[in-house]
Amino acid sequence: GTGNLTLGSADNTTTALAGDAITITSNDGGITMTSATNGDISIDPHGTGNLTLGSADNATTALAGNALNIDAAGSLSLDAGAASNLTTSAGALNLTGAGGVNITSATNGAISIDPHGTGNLTLGSADNATTALAGDAITITSNDGGIEITSAANGNISIDPHGTGNLTLGSAD
Repeated sequence: GTGNLTLGSADNTTTALAGDAITITSNDGGITMTSATNGDISIDPHGTGNLTLGSADNATTALAGNALNIDAAGSLSLDAGAASNLTTSAGALNLTGAGGVNITSATNGAISIDPHGTGNLTLGSADNATTALAGDAITITSNDGGIEITSAANGNISIDPHGTGNLTLGSAD
């Protein structure tokens, strides 16, 4: 049929469904849960249960009005319209990808990495065979008067401008 199911009424403070498993299925038109007067909607699977939104059949699972999307392949996109932030309230934020991690800006935008305060910016680790910087021009500037290039374990330091480029040490001042 085309009828509606209403549980509770305007003067009920709580309407409860109980059972080992509750299934709500719509064959046409979807299912909408709406709270009155800006009330919260809480879904709590209890204990070690998981909250599952969507399935492999879904093209996209959207949260917060399409601002956060997880597609069927597991790709996560965040589009809040303006600046977007990924933050942690405690601990480190780790970005890990089995095939690598790419950070790309749209429309020639800058990418800033700022460890904040006295934190250090570290590129690479002892496990890396090479840490590379690539670009048409690379500028290294120190605001406190010194730049140090060191090699661990008595390794070589090579500076090679390649081709017809010149290597200049010192200044014209």
